[in-house]
Amino acid sequence: MLENDHKNISNLLVFSKHNINESGNFGSKAHSIISTFEIISPPLQTSKLDDLGEEGKEIILKKVLLLCPIKDNSPEIREIIYKVDEKLSGEYEFVQSINDLELINNISIAINLLERKPPKFWIDYKLNPQATLLENDFRSEFFRMLGMKYQIGSEEESKTGRTDLILKSSSINRKIFEFKVWNRNDHLNTSTQLLKYLTEIDDSGFVIMCNNSRTKNIDENEYKKVIECEYYVSKSMKSNKTEHGLKYYAADYQYNGNSKKIYHFILNLK
Repeated sequence: MLENDHKNISNLLVFSKHNINESGNFGSKAHSIISTFEIISPPLQTSKLDDLGEEGKEIILKKVLLLCPIKDNSPEIREIIYKVDEKLSGEYEFVQSINDLELINNISIAINLLERKPPKFWIDYKLNPQATLLENDFRSEFFRMLGMKYQIGSEEESKTGRTDLILKSSSINRKIFEFKVWNRNDHLNTSTQLLKYLTEIDDSGFVIMCNNSRTKNIDENEYKKVIECEYYVSKSMKSNKTEHGLKYYAADYQYNGNSKKIYHFILNLK
């Protein structure tokens, strides 16, 4: 299909949300669960999605599989089901703001769940000194958990590169995430990289820094090197705790004449 066809399909999904329903039956990969991916949309958009031909629906399925790839210990998407929700609006006036404090606490819940019940890649990394920790592994975990409460996308194209994760309530209300592994992939440039993804409509962004040390936490003075980039507002760094007792940092930045705030979380593997 032409590029415009992809764009038209994307526009139909702006106001949609999704659920993943697991059947309980194992799929083709180790401990993967056969699942359906529900796309829930306002009435008008659902009608137009129903009218898509096989080629259009195949495009959507391929995009879903990019976000939820078939792999061990994960939902294995076999089918997309389109549903209507009459309570959803298909108008741009429907802009439900994503509240930073609420999102911060939902991130806290996700991190606590990961610490209490580590995923397989985490266990393998701790047990095997030769194992490599991949950003994509824990990004996928946050995609799965936050996707239960928010419309969510992964690695969207921007003018300066591909973003790691985006939460949306509409195309004009979103939160952008950057995932990094400590001491890898130019991690000290994380704040600057995220700021370059933020446009005029984005007032805040989120960093999830995965501490790949098996034995120690990251000291606050060490982490300041990530926060205090050239756009950092002097002395704005604050250490806070969520409702669930998880420590995180908040800092202010001035970028391209706009004020931005970045929330920094550290995911410890030890």
